[in-house]
Amino acid sequence: MKKITNLLLMSSLSIICSLAQNQTYGIENTVEHTVKIKNPVLAQKDDKLFSFVNSVSNGFYYKYIDYRGNNQKWQQWEYQFFLYNEKNATFKSEFIGFISDGKYLSSFNIQENKFFYSEDYFTSPEDTGYRLLYLFYLNDKHYLDSVYSTDKKVFSSFSKDNKILLVNNFYELPDFYNLIKDNYTYIYYLDDIQSGIKKDSIYCKHCSNSTLIDDKLFYTISNEKDEWDNYTWKEIYVAPWGNISDTTRIASRTRLLAVSSDGKYILGKRYDLFNGVCVIIDVETKKYQILIGRDYQSVKSFYSEVEKKFGFDFDDEIIYVDYPKTYPFDALLKDNPLVPITKSREIRKIFEK
Repeated sequence: MKKITNLLLMSSLSIICSLAQNQTYGIENTVEHTVKIKNPVLAQKDDKLFSFVNSVSNGFYYKYIDYRGNNQKWQQWEYQFFLYNEKNATFKSEFIGFISDGKYLSSFNIQENKFFYSEDYFTSPEDTGYRLLYLFYLNDKHYLDSVYSTDKKVFSSFSKDNKILLVNNFYELPDFYNLIKDNYTYIYYLDDIQSGIKKDSIYCKHCSNSTLIDDKLFYTISNEKDEWDNYTWKEIYVAPWGNISDTTRIASRTRLLAVSSDGKYILGKRYDLFNGVCVIIDVETKKYQILIGRDYQSVKSFYSEVEKKFGFDFDDEIIYVDYPKTYPFDALLKDNPLVPITKSREIRKIFEK
């Protein structure tokens, strides 16, 4: 009788383990759509210097850096830009190559005929320098601002109508934090550039990733330090444009990566999950679903106006992901005990492709 009982117990445990292996724990299989990128430029150039820039209404831009001059000092850098048209899968060279003599350009953002970028500037070989912010329009270079320290990452976004440029320069390292300049979202009005670019600002402590979708402003706030004393823990908020005091928190421990064109969904990087995995958040319910099967968080991501999906740039292919059917996890909770992927490496392996 004891043997029978033990056998029944072992059989029951086996069934339970089998069921545990088969259930999804609320996590869906991520549905992908893959597009191979056939880039004729890469046939003649070093693909390591070719990288994704940003998405636009009909596709997305890549940049290529061509080093010139003295190979020991890389004194001349030429920046070339190519538009990949998602509708017909073709590449087109756009914008005359930018030649930079000893100055490093970065923070690129291109929308139609407007080109935003930063240029490193040093007053002496010993200092950390400045980032000079520019807008290139109709072959003219328009100075916008300066940002202390070339170590800072500048985030920018254009509004859907291309008439407003938002810029954040908040940096996570406290050593470079500027109490005056880093607590603002800067607004540049581009409706009449020839007559002058008007500037405004919104006070927003520790804000970054400001994105304007119609009449809603999405952004993140770094309001918690980690063990290295960096402002890396971010929370996502949304507020009506023009009234940031009427703000709503959408997610905790999450970096904003992209917002759908209707403002209903956010692609984010969740920091209380294993390896900071990517999630899609339903803005209305403030709940999320996890993207599984790839290291989505390790590559450039964007929202595609053509596919109406979030996309990821994996070098020679673009991976688009479908919207999840369910959003089971509370985005406002950090270290949510209901998210099984944080509990066990064995559970995580169930969702690996």
